[in-house]
Amino acid sequence: LVFEVQNEESILSWALGGVNGPDLDLLRSMYADFLKKKYGSLEKARAAWQDYNPAGGELTFHPDWDKGTPPWMHVWDFTHDGFVKKSPWPGYLACSGDQLEFIATLERQFNSDITQYVHQDLGCKAFVNTSNWKPADITVMQDTENWANAAGDVLAFHDYFGGVHSGCQASWRFNVGDYYTDVSTTKFPLQMPTNHKQADGHPYMMTEMSWTLPDLYQSEGPLIVAGQSSVGGIAACMWSCTGPTGWDSGSAYKWSFNTPELLGQFPAAALIYRTNLLRASAPVVEEHRSLTDLWARKMPLLTEGSGYDPNHAQPGSVNTDTAKTSVNPLALLCGPVRVVYDNNPAKSKVADLSKCIDLEHKIVRSSTGQIETDYGVGLYKVNAPAAQGVAGFLNEAGPQKLADVAINCQNAYATIVAVALDGLPLRTSKRVLIQVGTTCRPTGWTVRPTAVHDTPGFEVLSYGTSPDQVENVEANVSINNNLLKKALLLDVNGMPTPAVVPVTREGKVLSVTLPANTMYLVLTP
Repeated sequence: LVFEVQNEESILSWALGGVNGPDLDLLRSMYADFLKKKYGSLEKARAAWQDYNPAGGELTFHPDWDKGTPPWMHVWDFTHDGFVKKSPWPGYLACSGDQLEFIATLERQFNSDITQYVHQDLGCKAFVNTSNWKPADITVMQDTENWANAAGDVLAFHDYFGGVHSGCQASWRFNVGDYYTDVSTTKFPLQMPTNHKQADGHPYMMTEMSWTLPDLYQSEGPLIVAGQSSVGGIAACMWSCTGPTGWDSGSAYKWSFNTPELLGQFPAAALIYRTNLLRASAPVVEEHRSLTDLWARKMPLLTEGSGYDPNHAQPGSVNTDTAKTSVNPLALLCGPVRVVYDNNPAKSKVADLSKCIDLEHKIVRSSTGQIETDYGVGLYKVNAPAAQGVAGFLNEAGPQKLADVAINCQNAYATIVAVALDGLPLRTSKRVLIQVGTTCRPTGWTVRPTAVHDTPGFEVLSYGTSPDQVENVEANVSINNNLLKKALLLDVNGMPTPAVVPVTREGKVLSVTLPANTMYLVLTP
């Protein structure tokens, strides 16, 4: 059980800019006390900030010193753009750093107090998650946010994936006349929702995540989340959110995950994650950061992306996805990236990533060797003893040969994975699930090709209605297992069908041409 204190909010986010009136007066009064304690007096703080005109010594920037009130900066001043592009006087960085320290310390103290209240005063044994939100600038402030939230028990984050979507209600649904693009994380791996740094010593969870509609390439999502969560040691991933009972592509609600290509792909993904069919990786980066460096907003060894968020995107928000760091952010796909908040930056360690990141061929591998992302072609491979499969642009990629499974798929895009239902290696398993996800659209879905912000995309002419029309699969799967003899086709509810599915055998290898309507197929002796 997890007790969440607040959802999608933080005083380190852009929301701080909306604080005014008596609330802001209170904050500034508390800030004055903080500065007096740190410097001994407000005058000493002012001197440290060099808030004087060097020529004449008169006040240069802040008119409230004579009222005993220190300046109060906008949250933008904490961001990389703020302190690099503005910097109006020599002490600007120190001044904004002091206010960031005050706000972060205030947030951490509140989180500590509420965690103690839940555990001690209420006697509640639930893990406390203080927040799940992002700061104004993930590049130079995410570690500060994590430090403030580390006063609780569990750290969390919200992140989604989706392409460009523009329309009057694009923040929550798609309408006729909307414009959108179809994108896949197999070609844009830095946008995987699981790509987040973790504070050392705290479980980490995703309390909201999904591949949003109307993106066509959803079936990769569950497999990628299961794979990256297993390798990265993420404690839990919560998909958001369900719509009406049954499949829900036809409602035009963009945040629903109960589609055939998301919810329908849960069984194999859940087995992979919940039964530990993939090995966890040791941290590939362990960065030690001092609090002084956090307040100064020094660039971390690597930074995560700002994520997909049409509801909270701010005009002029900092673009963190192109930040230059000393460690390639693709390391987030290789294994956990942990941060320790102490005063020992010299203890930071980075694993040899040369075997994991191949920039020339556009391939990233997990440090365990069980996952490979070919973002040149657009292919995500899982290759473990009891779970093997691929997601992405399979026809272009050609036949895929894994350790015990071979997949030859003619669909332009699909996800096909084999998982041992008994937990044994696939070559000795007596029950193997073959799970298939292609693409789907609501009945009557109609679009017109167009350009969206200079990118090939579509205009929605009709968003259709239920039921979903799932693309038939065209694929053959072979498995190196001399115990399996039969193929049982299940319906979309996981119930057996009377269909007879022929198989062929060549030595130890069993092959099956998947029926066109395959979502689940079970191989048995």
